Amino acid sequence: RIASLRISASATAPIELLLPAANTLVPALQAVGTGGIQLEAGAILRNASGAPSGTAISTADSLYLFAGAVYIHETETAHAALLNKLSRAPATATGRFVFNIPGNASYTVSASNRTYGALQFMATAAGGTKNYVSTGANPLLIRQELRIDSGVTYSLNLSAPVQVEGDCRIYGHLNLSSGSVAGQLVLKGNWSGSGRITESGSASALVELRGSNLQQVRFCGQLQQQVAVQLNNPSGIKLYQPLWLPYLFRMQQGVIYSSDTALLTLGPACVLVADSLSAVQYVDGPLCREL
Repeated sequence: RIASLRISASATAPIELLLPAANTLVPALQAVGTGGIQLEAGAILRNASGAPSGTAISTADSLYLFAGAVYIHETETAHAALLNKLSRAPATATGRFVFNIPGNASYTVSASNRTYGALQFMATAAGGTKNYVSTGANPLLIRQELRIDSGVTYSLNLSAPVQVEGDCRIYGHLNLSSGSVAGQLVLKGNWSGSGRITESGSASALVELRGSNLQQVRFCGQLQQQVAVQLNNPSGIKLYQPLWLPYLFRMQQGVIYSSDTALLTLGPACVLVADSLSAVQYVDGPLCREL
């Protein structure tokens, strides 16, 4: 039990505070005063509590993840109460919240009506594979990067959009619609990775490119099942890797720049929806249709 905690470090000399698995107290770290828990650039707080339940880290004020700071939730204990205290101040927009949960069981992540800075999912603490799930009726806002690492499966059943203001990096498996509602992923930044984006429920899913500047697409993974892609960026998008679309490609506004080495391909069942008379929505480069 402390009044407050502030960790000041640097990118070249990081400082990590570890709550180890041997500690089973609940709470094990409790900040009760003004100032809460402040992690500055280079600071890492790793919560690896071995408690079977409860909230191992709590703060009466706020959890501040400033630019360059990282909080790692590496425990099966609850995190919702800590998210209630996660600061939304502009200076915390790029602080990173990491889920790296041990064990074989699926772990439920609080996403509905939540705002994160950068959000990352890992599977190393679980031995290389881990399933995460989120359900709810309200939006999820990620103010910076969304990163899903190799070995991770993240299954969503959200009836409101997931909006990513920064880059989206998918190296694992993102299931946008695992239930009865259509999942929507809105990307404002660049899109990359070598993983999979799918849906497994009774509804389709949508990846919408809705930036305001030219978006770079380096996603060389797979889109599967009824996953649609929509271009809704007046500045357009540029492909740096081949992109294969299985289900639906809707051009609402913007130009998609492709090339011989970054080919846009429509699968045999993919439907293209566009206004052929429009001067603001077209493909600048090769477009291939598979038979």
